[in-house]
Formats: sequence, C-alpha cells, structure tokens
Amino acid sequence: MIVKIEFQPQCRFGATYRLQFNGNFRFEDAAEILPYLSELGVTQIYASPLTRSGAQSTHGYDVCNFDEIDPKLGGDEGFQQFSVKMQAAGLGLLLDIVPNHMRADISNPWWRDVLEKGPYSVYANYFDIDWASHAPSAYRKVLLPILGGLYADILESGQLKAVFSEGAFWFTYGPHRFPASVASVAEILEQVELPPESAEARAMQALIERCRVANRAEEIDEAKGGLRELERSEAFTAALARCLEVFNGIPGDPHSFDRLDRMLQGQNYRLCWWRIGPEQIDYRRFFDITDLVCLNAQIPEVFEASHRLFRKLIRAGKICGLRIDHLDGLWDPQQYIGRVRELWPEEARFRYVVAEKILATTESLPLEWPISGTTGYDFLNEVNGIFVNRAHKEALNHFYKMLTGASTNFRQLLFACRLKLLRQSFPGQFAALVDRFALVAAKTRYGRDFPLESIRMALAHFISAFPVYRNYVTQNTHSLLAQEKRAVEAAFRECRRRAPTLDPRLLGFMRQIMILEFPSDFDDRSKTEARHFIMKLQQLTAPLAAKGLEDTACYRYNRLISLNEVGGNPGKFGLPVRAFHRANQKRARHWPHTLIATATHDTKHGEDARARINVLSEMPEVWAAQVRRWRETNQSAKTAINDKLAPCHNDEYLIYQILTAAWSPESQENPQVFHDRIIDYMLKAVREAKKHTSWTDPDEPYESALKSFISRLLSPGPENLFLPDFTEFARRIAFFGYLNSLSQLLLKATSPGVPDFYQGTELWDLTLVDPDNRRPVDYVLRTALLKELQERWARTPRSQFLGELVETMPTGAIKLYVTWQLLWLRREWPRIFSEGRYVPAKLSGPAEQHLCAFVRETQTDQVIVAAPRLVCGRTRGEVRLPVGEEFWGETLLTWPGAQKGKTFQELFSARTVRLEGALRVSEILAEFPIAVLISRP
Repeated sequence: MIVKIEFQPQCRFGATYRLQFNGNFRFEDAAEILPYLSELGVTQIYASPLTRSGAQSTHGYDVCNFDEIDPKLGGDEGFQQFSVKMQAAGLGLLLDIVPNHMRADISNPWWRDVLEKGPYSVYANYFDIDWASHAPSAYRKVLLPILGGLYADILESGQLKAVFSEGAFWFTYGPHRFPASVASVAEILEQVELPPESAEARAMQALIERCRVANRAEEIDEAKGGLRELERSEAFTAALARCLEVFNGIPGDPHSFDRLDRMLQGQNYRLCWWRIGPEQIDYRRFFDITDLVCLNAQIPEVFEASHRLFRKLIRAGKICGLRIDHLDGLWDPQQYIGRVRELWPEEARFRYVVAEKILATTESLPLEWPISGTTGYDFLNEVNGIFVNRAHKEALNHFYKMLTGASTNFRQLLFACRLKLLRQSFPGQFAALVDRFALVAAKTRYGRDFPLESIRMALAHFISAFPVYRNYVTQNTHSLLAQEKRAVEAAFRECRRRAPTLDPRLLGFMRQIMILEFPSDFDDRSKTEARHFIMKLQQLTAPLAAKGLEDTACYRYNRLISLNEVGGNPGKFGLPVRAFHRANQKRARHWPHTLIATATHDTKHGEDARARINVLSEMPEVWAAQVRRWRETNQSAKTAINDKLAPCHNDEYLIYQILTAAWSPESQENPQVFHDRIIDYMLKAVREAKKHTSWTDPDEPYESALKSFISRLLSPGPENLFLPDFTEFARRIAFFGYLNSLSQLLLKATSPGVPDFYQGTELWDLTLVDPDNRRPVDYVLRTALLKELQERWARTPRSQFLGELVETMPTGAIKLYVTWQLLWLRREWPRIFSEGRYVPAKLSGPAEQHLCAFVRETQTDQVIVAAPRLVCGRTRGEVRLPVGEEFWGETLLTWPGAQKGKTFQELFSARTVRLEGALRVSEILAEFPIAVLISRP
C-alpha cells in the first residue's frame, strides 16, 4: 500500500491569482495592482513564465534564455522592484516554469549554436534531436521545415540568400536567419577578391586556414571570431558584397544558384518545405509546433543549465512555489519533480510544487510523487459537471443528432481524431516508434516474424485508443501501477473492438511488452530496450491525446460545449453531486494543497460562459424550439458552396451556443467588438475542427461564408428578426448563469485545495478561447468597485446591501463581493480550509437535488457551505432567486456529528442560525442565492 507523503507549502497558500505578463503588462503594471489584490484576499501571485521569450511573445512559453528575466517585462531590475513590492503587500510568488521546450530560432543562443556547429555543439544533446535520422539529406543535421514551397523553387526565385552582418555569415529566408557553418565561411572567403599583398588578404587567408581545420566548438568560435576584425575594413566589406552578389544567383538562371545550393547542403541543418516536416522532422516538438523544440531535461547538465535562475530566486526568497508546465512531455516526470524539489535549500521544511497534469476521469495523480498537486483542471471539470442536468442527456442527444446528423458517440469520434492526427501531425515520430518496436520484437523468437505493416496498424490503434495521457514507466520500473495496467488493458480492448482483423498474436505480444511481462527469452539488454521504447511511446501518447481531444474533437462535438474543456470528457454528460463529494474527500485526504481552478489561460470558454451553457441542459425543449426558430430565420444568411449551404449545421449550432455564452449588456453597447470576438472564436474553432478548413489548408470560401453568416446575425436593423429574439433569450439565460457562477465560485473557494483565480475573473468572465481570454484587464474599474463595495458594506444595512447587489447582478459587483468575502474567510480561518475534514451534507426534502452542501470542520470549528444548482429547472424558467420557502419548501440539511444547540452566523447576510436537529435550507438561503455558515462559540 502506498502512503501519501505530505508536502506542505512554505508560506501558507490561501488563494492564488494568475497574471499573464507580456510586453503590454510588465512588472511595473503588476506592481500597481498589488494593493488591490492583497485587499481582495489573494495570498500569492501566480505568474506566467518570466524568463526571456521571443520578441513578439504574448505568453512566455517560447523560452529563449533560462538565465535571464525577460527584458520586455522589465528585466532583472524590474523584477527585483516588483518582488520588493509583493513582499510589502504580503504576497508570495508562484512561478510558472517551462522545462519541456524552448524557442527554435536564433534568438535562442543554445539553438543557434546547434545550427552553427551541429553535433559538435556543446548543446547538441540539450535538445531531443535524432542525429542519426534516416530522413533524406538529414543525417547528422537538423531538419528545418520552414520554407513556404519546394526547396528548389524557393532557391531559384532568389528567396534564399547568403548575407554578412554583425561579424558573421548567415543564410536568410524572409525574416528568418540561419548561421553559416565554419566550412561555409572558408568557402565564401576563398571567393573574395582582394589585392594579394594587402593586409586584409593576408588576414583573410589566415582565417581561411583556421576555418578549414576547426573541429571542436571552441576552435570554431575562435576561427569565426576573426571575421569581426575583417569587418572593420571597407575594402574587405566591398569585395565581400561583390562576392555574395554572385553567390546569391539571378532569378531565371537556375545554374547561377548552384554554388549557393552546394553551400546550403553543407550546413548542419537542412532547410525544407514545411509540409514534409511532420513526416521527416528529426527533433521532438512541443505538440506539432515546429518552432518549439523539446529539451532533454532528464540530463543533469541540461536540468542545471535551465534551472540555475530558479534556484537562485528560490534561495533568495523571491519565489515560494513552482508550477511545472506540460509535465507529461518529460522523459521521467517523477525524477524531474524530485530534482525540482532540490532547488530549495536542504534546511527548507516546505517546498510547494504543482504541475500542469491532465487527469482522465478514472485516473489519479500517483501518490508517490513528491508534489503538492495539479493546476486544477480535474476540479474544474468536476465542479462544472454538477451544474449539468444529467436527466436530460438523451433529450439533448436526440436533438443534436437530429439537428446536425452528427454521431453522439464521443469515444468513437475521439478515436478517429487521434488516429487521423497520428498520421498527419506525428508521422515521423510514430514511424520511429514502429521501427523501434520492430527491433524490440526481433529480440525474441515470439515476435521476430510480425510484418512491419501489421505492427504499424496495431501500434496506431493502441496509441489512438489509449485512455489517459500517458503512463510513467522508467528503466527502474518492473511492474505497472494498477491504474497504468488498467489503461493498457483498456487500450487493447478498444483495439480489438475497432480493428477485429488485427492479428491477435501480435496484439498479445504487444500487450506483454506494454505491461512489462516480457518473453522468457528476453535478456536484460532486451528488457532495457523495451522499456526505452515504452518511454519514447509515453512522450507521444500525451501530445496526441491533447491534440486529438482539446484541439480537434472538442471543436467537432458540439452537443453541449460547456463540457468541451481542457481535461474534460465531452462524452460524459454531467456529474452526480455524490461523485463531486467523493472527489473532494479524496483531495482533502491526499492533495489538500493542490490548485483548484475554474478558469486558466488555456480554457476554451470563460468560467461564467460555461455556467450559462449549463443552463441549456435544464431546458432542452425550450432550447430546441429556439434553435429551430433561429435556423429557419437565418436560412437566407447562409452561402451556397458546391450545392451545400455554409456554415454547416454543426457549426451553426456552435454559433448559437457561443453567442449565448458570451452575450452581455456590453455586447449591445460595443456591437463591433462583440462581432469581432465571435468571428475570431469561430474561425479558430472550425480550423481546429479540421472538417471544412484548417490552419494548414484554409478554405477561404467556407471561412468567408462563416464570417458573412455571423455578420448578418449580429447586424442591427428592423429586417434582422434573429437579433431581438436572441437578445431576449440570452438575457434570461444570463440570469440563471449568474446563479450557477456564484455557486461555482463558492464551491471553489471552500473545497479542499488552493483556489486559483485567473486574471479579471473576479467580475463576470465571458471570455472565449485565447487570445480572447488574454485581453487586457481593467484593474482601474475593479479597484474602484472593490473600494465602493467595502464602503457600502460598512454603512448599509446588510439586507439592503444584498438586495442592491442582486438588482445590479449584470455589473458583476455581486461576484466581486462574494470573492472578497470568501477569500478573507479563508484568511481568517486558514486551518479549517487547509487541514479541515470534508463532510458531505445529508439533504432531504422536495428540493434536495438542487443543492450541493458540505461541511469543513476541525475539532473545534465548522463551516457549512450551501450552493444551489439546477435552479432554472426548479423554477421552470421563471426568473427568480433560489431563496425562501417558495423555492426550498421543507428541504432540510444535516451532517454526521451535527451538534444540537450550536450557533452559526451566515457570512453574507450576517444572520444567526441555531442548530435544532436539521437546518431548514429556506432559513439558510433566505435572501441571498448562496450561503456559508460559520460556527460561533
């Protein structure tokens, strides 16, 4: 039995607040809002990556230099000043770090050195490059698929050039630059014509000789350093310019490019057409993004080089926790986490580390990992699920299928998406795995004769059917964890179901390898190679799972898009409240300090946008009638393309849902902004879906038809019958969405874990997928509103104050108020939320299904949480609050160990309630739509 080791945070984590730093939101900007965040009740700033990234980066995940705080954010000086102000405000820093990948261009000095020196570079093994690649003309080279067309066409049109600048030779293509090898330097200089007896000619000849014999990295650097001396000579630069003009050829004369072509073929990289990249690329990428190259973080010197700055900042007290980005991309995540913990000094009692880890529905974070938890996608999908009415699954299934003709079998769709993407986005990585497995199989007589094509098909089906992101086999693993074995067995069952013609003997042999039950004639070396194959496989299943689900299937399966979220399962229609309680109890027992989130920089729909869509699950008949009417009204707004109307029914249905999710009164005040946001979202959605158009092969007629359709829907005027009808419907849905949102906020702030707040979400979050959710946040508005709320709260009778908040719900002031109250509750009662037990409440009565309630308790104190749910269904669509006898009737609340006679004070209303047997919910929720009761002596 594995016992979870407790890892407590260094400074108490009450609530984190995520800030997205970029060139338009620097340290100085963040410093201005620190007093506001402290006043709100935040305890830690949760910062996006702060190391130097690409010049135009808006997110920081394309790291160029791990040793430097990004100058565009304010650099080291700006960070030090920000750090001082954070500490003065009583705030700590949780920092997002990126160990898996770096930017793949010359702004990254490590990558530039690799391109220049190839395998001789001291950084050659820092990146996950296959230096023995069998790709054509790429042996011991880096394949760079960046050309917009065939190499020959690009070359002979004059788009590739040799240039000299900044004391070095480069090859350029548009805005891209690539360093020339030392051999190329000698080849170019040999063609430069200078007076034979001149000082420049003698210096140049000496430099040529050094370049010819340079092999080691330091020799190459020394040889090329001589160019900077020659650059000072006007005679040399003029002669060199004439030479390069000849080298760079004349468009229309193919043979004039022979010399440039020969020189390009002699580089340590091969420039090629971007379309052959997925098939032939010889370095592992972040997902399928060519300009993000993966690191070998498992190598000690690579880890040290990429984590020096973080160690320094931790030991200087500037950082109190780390968030690991894309943990599943690493070779050995558990080993990596252990090394990260060593960044703290030996005497440190607490080390706070969380990881971005997507957990499948049936998956748990390994208890033996020395980590505080995840970034909270598991909680996000659990809490979202309890606001979906599971009783209406078949009704929405039937309507979706009838409306769009799309299958409602999400598992089948997901499998098909992954299988397609495996072949389109990861063919090179997959082909290498097939070859590696064939070599493993050849080590035993039981696997020697399986045809390569059969192996290819079986492995493709296995990977596409794998139900979790990855397993965690290492060279030290002798048997799988129970949940890992279940994942392998489930994948093979799916293989047999999807492809019954697959050779059962091959599947049986492959299963043996995957579960580490090796054939009897396997020697130790063969077992090592088998585990190495599995570890390589694990680095493919994770990105394929993400691309297949989050970036494809979630944009194709539009039954109820609030379920289409990162880490979610759109095929699972909601979650029972009892399952939510079980998940929270497990979290309290094993991961009490994990982050719990409802919005992040990667979520597809804002937390309050999802809350609105969930309302549709409560009113399927009304929703279906609305959509039918809208379809009829908007039929003429579609465009005929090849005898079919565009957009298709599935995309049209997505439009109606996203309009409902994102609409607000401000949408009418700024209709153009709303119009542009919807178009941007839908263009991204249809390109990610890859049905009618895509990023790589955009279909301009379809995209134009889509934009035209949306524009006609949102154009005001008497002839537009859709817009006023939609607006009235959206306004009603918004009311129930607000109630869902308040309950969701309450559950996040009081459940086991550290609640994380994404920037700006203290007011209504109706943002859409990035870049929409990374727009600037109006902190002047938020700061002023919080101050106003605090003043009104202090001087206004509580009942009147709450009534005013409810009446002005669309402004978001009510959400800001609830956030402020709950975060300060956590500050005042830290032990009950960080260590307290989680006890599900017992409910009985006519509205028991419409409440999620639980108790957080220590030996002496208790906090009771009551969050209404499925309110629209209870009121049958009537716009009214879930308060009082009319809504709750004789619904009662109690819990094991409830002490008769104990007195509680309700947080928001300040009402006092005495426990006499069970609590009447109508008394708890008498005037405000959520409730928190705090025990009083």
